[in-house]
Amino acid sequence: MIVAPPCGNEDARLATLFSYDVLDTPAESAYDDLVSLASHICDKPIALISLIDAKRQWFKAKVGLDATHTSKNIAFCSHAILQDDILEVPDTLEDERFFDNPLVTSEPKIRFYAGAPLITKQGYALGTLCVIDRKPAKLSAAQKEALSALARQTVSQLELRLNNRKLDIANKQKNKLLQILSHDLRSAFGNIINLADMLQLIEKEQQQKTKHNYNTQHFLSLILRSSKLGLSLLENLLSWSLITDSEQLLHKKPLNVRAIMMEAINYLATNAKNKSLTVKTDFKQDAIFYSQENLFRSVIQNLLHNAIKFSPEGKDIWLLANELDGKLIITVADQGIGMSKEDCALLFGSGVTAKKGTAGEQGSGLGAQIIRDYVREHQGEIEVHSAVNNGTEITISLPLSNN
Repeated sequence: MIVAPPCGNEDARLATLFSYDVLDTPAESAYDDLVSLASHICDKPIALISLIDAKRQWFKAKVGLDATHTSKNIAFCSHAILQDDILEVPDTLEDERFFDNPLVTSEPKIRFYAGAPLITKQGYALGTLCVIDRKPAKLSAAQKEALSALARQTVSQLELRLNNRKLDIANKQKNKLLQILSHDLRSAFGNIINLADMLQLIEKEQQQKTKHNYNTQHFLSLILRSSKLGLSLLENLLSWSLITDSEQLLHKKPLNVRAIMMEAINYLATNAKNKSLTVKTDFKQDAIFYSQENLFRSVIQNLLHNAIKFSPEGKDIWLLANELDGKLIITVADQGIGMSKEDCALLFGSGVTAKKGTAGEQGSGLGAQIIRDYVREHQGEIEVHSAVNNGTEITISLPLSNN
């Protein structure tokens, strides 16, 4: 028996397969219909949609076979995904690759095999649509053409399934976003209106020479805080909408990392000054990263904003950027209130919740979600190191190969 070698792009192939999130899912009629058609058209008792992961072939749909998977090392489909066209084995006993294969010498005692690779639009073979017989055989030209067409339909079904899943996730995220907006944004602008009404009342009473002692500066500071919160929510809303729009993610251009980080520092300078915080930097001068500009800027601003938000007065914050091992490494570290291990694990989870800052700053939790989704879309990683009352360090690594 000859074991099939891995594909030349095996890591990327496996990453693509896993992205479909189809392995070990229940049977679905669309795929069951395809293997039934393949069995009928090719006049073979066994037909399978086989997906090849790192160690096994798993059957999404099957006719004429009870098994749900086999080892990758003995899988005929492991050989089939190495070529662009159908792999046909008329008689396994006469093929040096398979004559002593356990699937030939014991059940299901394969004597004939034909597998059409399931090739994605990116060129990765996820598995095969194959037909099998217990006696030698050969497909006609028409049967081969039909098997290839059904394989293309299988890939189309996988794409449709993936897109439907993305739409479902997007709808859930939008519902969550609407809840955030209905509460936080309404609250922010409600405060602005109420405080403006109060200032108007103060002005009226002053004109009437009343003796009420209101602190106008206090109300102005509250208006400013609510206005900034509302603006932050709107900016994050825009960023979130860009992340959920796959076409927008393709609008990449070369970005000067240092310049955008300095913009973020200047943008949040008042926030830092109000708490007497010092932002220290260390940038690779010529670091260039290809991305959607507004999204990248939003990620940096949210990282820095959180560090300021959870830092007590008079502390230092570090904003660092470097290139290492083909990745852009961005780190934001603070000397703030820190988090428990449990909170670290939840920080970039699906159920992100907002917490008040050291000066009572409000938030929606949407910034953490933007960071998480942005890093995920760029196939990057997030690391969080923190301890209660001992600061937090967040590092994101973004592959430069995605440029």
